[in-house]
Amino acid sequence: MAQKIVVLILCKKFNEYSDRLSSYLQERGIPAVLIYDYHQGYEAEDKNMLAAGYVDLTLGKHIKKPSAWDKAFYFIKDKLSFYEYVYFIEDDVYCSKLETFYELITHDEKSACDLLTHHMCFKELSLSWPHWHVADSLGIKNQVYSFNPLCRLSARLIKKVLEERDLRLRFIFHEILFAPLAVNNNFEVKQYCSNDTSGMFGRFGAVLKFTKEEINSGKIIHPIKPIYQDESICEVEDKQRSLPHPA
Repeated sequence: MAQKIVVLILCKKFNEYSDRLSSYLQERGIPAVLIYDYHQGYEAEDKNMLAAGYVDLTLGKHIKKPSAWDKAFYFIKDKLSFYEYVYFIEDDVYCSKLETFYELITHDEKSACDLLTHHMCFKELSLSWPHWHVADSLGIKNQVYSFNPLCRLSARLIKKVLEERDLRLRFIFHEILFAPLAVNNNFEVKQYCSNDTSGMFGRFGAVLKFTKEEINSGKIIHPIKPIYQDESICEVEDKQRSLPHPA
């Protein structure tokens, strides 16, 4: 690949699909790393991350401990001289054809933008979004959210995220962090839902139920929650294990 990239796959715990995706990308020359919310034997490192303020990129249950998102930034902070762009893929992002991820990543090589995200919206155009109160409480300028289960950040945008963490002594929710930093620094942002890769995506939202046809469509969908327990996914995975590995 011409661009220097790495893919970070963010997992609640080990699951076979994310492991297959990581292996598939690495076999094609794309570095991919699995990062877990909890990884037995790494409790001391988790405490170090918490003490250093690598926490709060997600909302909810992880508020008192580092999530895979927080650990991803801890992992990448000293490696930005090696990578121009970093992909973040949550483990509930699914595609029945792994090659679709490869096609998306190779297509993105044509883009030099700093934030590739599925979609984003300014507050005045989406007042019903449920987390604006978080942005209000933090005094965020130019309030805009981005939907990031699959996203790509440039090294310079990641540096801005880390600088913001240094100022606040901890992170803030990534959906109200990445896009405002990009906008405030006049960085380029593109949405997967509206560019020429939109055909690679199926329905991609916060809370959705998928048909087996959608699951088998070869399009990138979200969310499959949790991917390691969903019976329809397991059925697709069983079929795929009986087929030759995608070329």
